[in-house]
Amino acid sequence: MFWCPYGIDPDTAPSEPQAEFHAAAFEHTYTYMVGGLASGKSWAGSWQFLFNIFENREAMQEAGRDGELTYLVGAPSYQLIDAAPWRHILAILDEMASINGFSLIKGKPLKTHPREIRLISGDTIKFIATDAGRFAGMNAAGVWFDEAEEADDPEGGFHLLDNRLRDRRSPRLFYIVTSTPGIAGMGVARIFKERIASEDPKYAMVHAKTETNPTYADGDYVERRRATMSRREARVKLDGEILPPEGAVYALEFDDLESLAQGWKLDPEKTGRREWNLMIDWGGSYHALLSEYNPATDTDVVFAEFIRDGIQPEKFCGELVEYLKRHLGIHPDDIDNVVVDYNPKDARIESYKWWRGKVSHRRVKNNDDRKRRINTLRWRLQDAKGRRRFLFAPTLRVTKSNRPVLRCFTNYKWVERRIQGDDVYLDRPIQESLWSHACNAAEYYCDIRYSHMRVHLREVA
Repeated sequence: MFWCPYGIDPDTAPSEPQAEFHAAAFEHTYTYMVGGLASGKSWAGSWQFLFNIFENREAMQEAGRDGELTYLVGAPSYQLIDAAPWRHILAILDEMASINGFSLIKGKPLKTHPREIRLISGDTIKFIATDAGRFAGMNAAGVWFDEAEEADDPEGGFHLLDNRLRDRRSPRLFYIVTSTPGIAGMGVARIFKERIASEDPKYAMVHAKTETNPTYADGDYVERRRATMSRREARVKLDGEILPPEGAVYALEFDDLESLAQGWKLDPEKTGRREWNLMIDWGGSYHALLSEYNPATDTDVVFAEFIRDGIQPEKFCGELVEYLKRHLGIHPDDIDNVVVDYNPKDARIESYKWWRGKVSHRRVKNNDDRKRRINTLRWRLQDAKGRRRFLFAPTLRVTKSNRPVLRCFTNYKWVERRIQGDDVYLDRPIQESLWSHACNAAEYYCDIRYSHMRVHLREVA
């Protein structure tokens, strides 16, 4: 059988990080390629995974042994499996078939989830969604966990697959991980960093940047993507950095001094097509923020807030309108846009009565939606070039509230959980916290107004 990594075209040779990853994977049992979006992680993982399978089969044949081995490909969701591992592995096997003149696939691949590919050697590749948390017990000879840090519980997903890596018939057990870094310093990266620090010879980690992918070496792809990201996002999603742990959601982007619009004054005439925009988060605690948008500088400045606890939607809206009239001279007709939380429904409907034709909202369906709105607000708080376009009036530092917006941004934290004796942060903020409401209001606003300006990448190559 003819084997040519990355195909017969010499222009498709592995990049330097990919070559380093392959070398490490031949030497170590556990190998992790962590890198930026589109840095070629999943493509490298596909080639290495198949090579290890063929190498095991060749070793068994040379030893005069037979027997079918099972290999697992894991990803947090079936959508992620379809996006890269499934597509890449089939593409590589198709290319090998065109080179060798025969297919290594036995029959037709099983396309219903969990998907499955049977090889003519008798080996089977099963594709598992780890967030589903359940699949039949089996012994695996090798594992590949793609986009591991995207999982709801990355460490749990890693151990779920690792517990299946126990088929002693296999000449060599192996575990490959490929992923963009997740929440700072946590997840599977933490496991590898600790094992490598303890000089465990079975573990290795290779880093890659988006710009190391030869496809993007000569273009402006990376810089165009960087312009749509916050500084934290760019360091993680493009440069593949594993940042140190930070409990606060906006710890890197929000600064209680730099995030203030020094010298800003409210323009009652709204000259230069300025807008006054209202953002509201409902719940046990109601929090409203009022901002001025200046198109000349493309900046939002939050200059007023209103908080009430244990109140009904109708009364809250009424008191908010009265507060804005009495303290700022702003009437409902002066408001240009109102962005509210989708739930609860009765509160959303109540807002239509007070600001007719100006209310917008977006339903948060899953954690991916929540991360999208967080990253959009991060981008506005401080982008990769250091620009701050979501600011706060200095007057907000003087307040009688026990939950002022500036303190909310400092105290809004990730969910903390104890795993195997260590305190780790998950990629979900503490929604039950009273500090969350001001941040959520700002997230809704930025998500609806600005998320379309960002490119949301799901690596497929």
